[in-house]
Amino acid sequence: MTLKPGENNDEAAHAATDASNNGIATAVPTGAADANGLLDCPADDLPEATVLPVVTDAVADATGLAELVQAEEAEEAKSGGNGASGTSSAGNHPADYTKRRRICLGVALAVCLGLGIGLTVFFMATDAGREIRMRRSYPACPALYFAEWLGDGHCDGGEFNTAACGYDGGDCTRANEVVRQSYPNCDIEGLYPESVGDGYSCEGFGVHNTEECGYDGGDCIEFNEQYPGCQYDYPSWIGDGQCDEYESNTELCGWDGGDCDKVNKMLWNTYPDCKGGIAIGSLGDGYCDGGAYNTAGCGWDGGDCIEANEFLSETYPNCTNVNPTSVGDGRCDGEGYNTPECGYDGGDCLEFDERYPDCQVSFPSWVGDGICDGVEYNKLECGNDGGDCL
Repeated sequence: MTLKPGENNDEAAHAATDASNNGIATAVPTGAADANGLLDCPADDLPEATVLPVVTDAVADATGLAELVQAEEAEEAKSGGNGASGTSSAGNHPADYTKRRRICLGVALAVCLGLGIGLTVFFMATDAGREIRMRRSYPACPALYFAEWLGDGHCDGGEFNTAACGYDGGDCTRANEVVRQSYPNCDIEGLYPESVGDGYSCEGFGVHNTEECGYDGGDCIEFNEQYPGCQYDYPSWIGDGQCDEYESNTELCGWDGGDCDKVNKMLWNTYPDCKGGIAIGSLGDGYCDGGAYNTAGCGWDGGDCIEANEFLSETYPNCTNVNPTSVGDGRCDGEGYNTPECGYDGGDCLEFDERYPDCQVSFPSWVGDGICDGVEYNKLECGNDGGDCL
């Protein structure tokens, strides 16, 4: 209700108090509130008909306001407040001071919570909306597992920086143009353009360390002079003091730039002919690793592959260059496994071949796994990745 100047404000005050006691957030005109001393907040800070949330004891306790209220009550008691009249001896504290304090703190708490929740909802809605737009705009993008990164203002490079992904939803367009100004023949497909010529380290990643891209904008020149035949995706790992053991532990890469010398010495004491990206800890660990491990020079993976080799040679004598433990393991592995010589991966690929007879992919088990895997899989012959990219 609106009161004219000079009218009795008791009715407004009782109405506000009754509504608060019933758990109702009440719109109290600031004029009436000030006249009755219900608010200890500056009138200018509150808009007309401000909605004041009720702060009960339970809420006060839960938000840590109870201690503040108790401190105020203790201070009031010390000041010699008169229980009958409800005011202190100094006459500065009305009886409902605690209630007014709770209301003021409740308003502040409600504003902070509302602002925090509002901003959270806003940013979540923005990210979700962009993700939906990106999925619709670039259905063949191989990086849709992080669709929210597309068009977020940051050039992510790699598989994001491809034509199918709109060059990271446009985020890499400017950086790609800068690279092409210096290296017009550099293939930017899959490139990390901001890393070209950054002076930080030589980036392998296939497309970087090429003549067309100026050997990563000059960053790989020294590395190429030291290891001219080393083809490794992470050149900065070579000679970093840690033996990586796999692709870089080769003669062309200087046995990982010397990092693997100690490990190799231990390995060659037992298997002198076991060389080429071998991790010594994988030999004789009870698991058949196949590949370079499953050779006579490496003792058939330190003995781990002997039994599996015997089974494979008896069942599929013409099946070679595969990990024997992967044949007939219940998963279609494709490539060299999905052949007549290997019994179509020991029968694992029969159902896949019947459903997608013309689908030739590296990992058939990825088809229909719930993740859109991109260009190689997102084609009609593979049912648009088994429906994952629809």
